[in-house]
Amino acid sequence: MKEGIKKENKSQMKVIIWLNLLTNVICFASLNHYVKMSKTDVAGHDIFDFECGEGYAKKCDIEHLAFECNSNPRCRGFNSNGFLKSCASGCEAGCCYDVTQNVDLYIRKGYLPPDEWQDDVNSGRMLYANPEPHFCFLPEIANGYLGTISMSASLFQSGLFNGKCGNIGKTRLPSPIGGSIMNGELIASGLHFEKAMFVRRYRFEKQEQSIVEHRVYISRTLKGVMVLEFDLVSPLTSKSIEFSYLSTFDPLNQTHNPETECVGGGGVEIDVEFTFNSDLSTSSMFVYEGVLLSQDDRNRSLYVTICTQQPADTLQILTLSSSEPKIQFLSSLSSSIDFGPDSIDQSTVTLEAINRFDEALNKRHVLFDEHVQAWKDLWKSGIDIQPSDDQPFAPSNLIFDADHNGQNDTIITIFSRSLDIAQHVNSSMYYLLSSSRDDWP
Repeated sequence: MKEGIKKENKSQMKVIIWLNLLTNVICFASLNHYVKMSKTDVAGHDIFDFECGEGYAKKCDIEHLAFECNSNPRCRGFNSNGFLKSCASGCEAGCCYDVTQNVDLYIRKGYLPPDEWQDDVNSGRMLYANPEPHFCFLPEIANGYLGTISMSASLFQSGLFNGKCGNIGKTRLPSPIGGSIMNGELIASGLHFEKAMFVRRYRFEKQEQSIVEHRVYISRTLKGVMVLEFDLVSPLTSKSIEFSYLSTFDPLNQTHNPETECVGGGGVEIDVEFTFNSDLSTSSMFVYEGVLLSQDDRNRSLYVTICTQQPADTLQILTLSSSEPKIQFLSSLSSSIDFGPDSIDQSTVTLEAINRFDEALNKRHVLFDEHVQAWKDLWKSGIDIQPSDDQPFAPSNLIFDADHNGQNDTIITIFSRSLDIAQHVNSSMYYLLSSSRDDWP
């Protein structure tokens, strides 16, 4: 494979990059994307053998193999010996990698990261995925007090358990920040280590190719506060964009709990029985009071209260516009264990949850900035792996015209071991930092 870009395609590549800056991933989104893993192969899963490479007089043409894979909906990659593969994504997908001496594997991927994410992805500060992995493998967001698997139905408070000695487990709470946009095309997903935030981007082809960013985080500065946001990324020429959002937050029924299958469970696990407090709820804050179904070792009842801006309907129709490009849902939580070992009543827990909600509401415009700054301060105390200016983690991409129609249609990213190591180190530090805090317990 040629190490550079064809001379006749250099000007075309500059045009595509320039357009990409203007249209925010829409141009690059149309490129077929592959990741090259050197000295790697997948045994079996062959769709077609082009009889080239090792054992043949004919050398394989990588651009031609990319063209054939681009044209085949079953093709998930190919190797440098001319085999198209129906599976190339590793053991999670059912096709484990083999280490080789003279074969390279080209894995078909989805969309490239948005331009605004590229520096963070290439420096190991952000994990990016497209296509997004199964929800069982989505990352955790936490602040040492609260934690959840991104977009899932379950939320956990550090130190809150159900059952007694000998039969004890973490108390599952309904998460007010879990859910997914239903009618858009998911084009990007990522976990930002330095911001402790999980983010998705959706494209709406029938609505001017509009792009909406869906993000969630648990405040580092206000420990009992969770934030769900939707932001219009691309400009609109029409008045607004409308989309449907399916929330997993259903505290009265708790029927949304698909992650039980991730641990081999079945059915819905309910640890807390909630009721809606209509007397304390307002038009902008809904109050749900819960009591754990099991008492603690001292036969005391434990209480939980969640205050949220999330509507009661799990399926919601939301609207963004140029004049109102952002929607924010704040939620807060408090429980009996916030007050130490003494017995506490439900009303005291509820009052604390309301106070936390009010504080978040008053700081809603600076909440994210304070959260990010707190995480930056945390990272200063840990290990941060960054590339040097002259030796970047991610090598340059190879872009070419596989079908020879005069327009570049394929991009190959070279797998970087140094970037992989940086991502692993930063991931480990992120999970350590997100699991502890100096004011809890």
